[in-house]
Amino acid sequence: MTVTQRSAHRHALRRHAEAPGRRRIALAFFLSGAAALAYQVAWQRLLFVVVGVDTESVTIVVSTFMLGLGLGAIVGGWLADAAPRFILLLFALLEAGIAVFGWFSADLLLALGQLFATLSRPAAAGLAFGALLFPTLCMGATLPMLVAEGFRRTRNIGVSTGTLYFINTLGAAVGACAVGLVALYWTDLRGAVHGAAVLNALASVVVLTVVLKLGRLGRRPPPVAVRPSGWSAPGHASSGWAPSRSPSSPPSSLPPTSPPAPRR
Repeated sequence: MTVTQRSAHRHALRRHAEAPGRRRIALAFFLSGAAALAYQVAWQRLLFVVVGVDTESVTIVVSTFMLGLGLGAIVGGWLADAAPRFILLLFALLEAGIAVFGWFSADLLLALGQLFATLSRPAAAGLAFGALLFPTLCMGATLPMLVAEGFRRTRNIGVSTGTLYFINTLGAAVGACAVGLVALYWTDLRGAVHGAAVLNALASVVVLTVVLKLGRLGRRPPPVAVRPSGWSAPGHASSGWAPSRSPSSPPSSLPPTSPPAPRR
């Protein structure tokens, strides 16, 4: 197999592996969006229990969530620029971190209820922001990271941004409807956030399978250069490239030379 054939074969394997990889990444981002809005609905209701239900309480909850997402987007853009080769791995780790926090978030917010009751509104807003800073940062960081990864594959920022935003928004709509219209009829708020944590864990596992598959292809040994028979590159005669030829055989491309005729 020639050098060109080996290179084409390796690129074909990578394209074959990346085709289902793109679908898995889209599925993971759909699950991530569904989990994010499930958390928002459930956390809002949990915080309403401890800070009350009025205009100021709604403002605190929504502002805290959106501020964390905005800061997370800045962090995600910085991570995408700093470690472009590890974007998918970082995405999987962020989703795993959200899953761990989400699993215990209901107990955490309820435990902070007594502290909320003793604080002023500004202090309660700061405490709510501090409690939800880590998960909202992680959620906000996922979109710019995957946009950077999509641009690396498609070289089209509009296509990558639009496609990923559509998938994530669709998942968010499904997650919000699932919690508000279905899940709370069958379980409580703790069960709702546990279900969202499971979605984050599934998204992390799905992306990790893509990372591992692409990593195996990326660790293939480089193709061995194949030289034509009888050819020797300059400086490689001692490395096995020179053809074997007996010392007595004259070069086939030059005619035998005859001694010059004596001058009279």
